[in-house]
Amino acid sequence: MSIVVGAGVVIVVATWYVGKKSWHALHRMVGITPGTMVYSNPNALLMLKDVRLQQLNIPKAHLQSLSKTHLTQLQRIDDKINLYQQYHNSNADIAAHTVSEQHIVLHKLIETRLPEMLRSYHLQHTLTQKNEPHTMQDDTAVQLLTNSLQGVEAQLDTVLQTLQQKHLNDLHIMNRYIDQHKRL
Repeated sequence: MSIVVGAGVVIVVATWYVGKKSWHALHRMVGITPGTMVYSNPNALLMLKDVRLQQLNIPKAHLQSLSKTHLTQLQRIDDKINLYQQYHNSNADIAAHTVSEQHIVLHKLIETRLPEMLRSYHLQHTLTQKNEPHTMQDDTAVQLLTNSLQGVEAQLDTVLQTLQQKHLNDLHIMNRYIDQHKRL
């Protein structure tokens, strides 16, 4: 009886070992390292510790008073600013000659107004937290901050969409040019 149990244990361990090695070999064949990729839901709300601002220079103290929704929206704004900055850095020669009013307004909004707005919200939140538990002013401040962040994000979306449309139009023009010269 002990021989049968021992053989069963050996078969189970051997099957598990061979299966694991095969699973890792399969992943290596397709270029994936098992256990290194961690899924993060892009729609999940962020915690303060998860926020990684690359472009916005905002003190952590000002971020502490923000809700998870505001932190998530601020991270999206920072990602869009990062895309915009990458575009301008990769096209620095073209961008230097084509500074538009929209670019100047966006730069002022991002560099000055957004940090000022977050600082004001943080100060208002700190003052009301010390005085009273929850007031009508808190609701107003949250609504104003939400509207402002949505406005900044909408402006960034418009700028990025304009750039995308410009390059799509350039591709259409080049395609028409090539089609016309194929006939010749």
